[in-house]
Amino acid sequence: MNTTYRLGIDIGSTTVKIACLDDNNRVVFSDYERHFANIRETLLDLIVKAKKELGNVASDKVRAITKEHLKDIAGGKRDFRF
Repeated sequence: MNTTYRLGIDIGSTTVKIACLDDNNRVVFSDYERHFANIRETLLDLIVKAKKELGNVASDKVRAITKEHLKDIAGGKRDFRF
């Protein structure tokens, strides 16, 4: 399989959330955890969980989700704020 994944990361005041989308904009992994001010460790834990679920993914097969990607996914119908 030669899928390119998009990885979205949301770091808030209390939690870290991630979501991985495939080439067809399907969510193939999502999770969140409270970070208790340990943001890096929490983010790494979530990425490790995603890797376990998705298998080994080459780093050149991961792209960031941008505001424009989200608008495309939602058909431009929603105003996402960052």
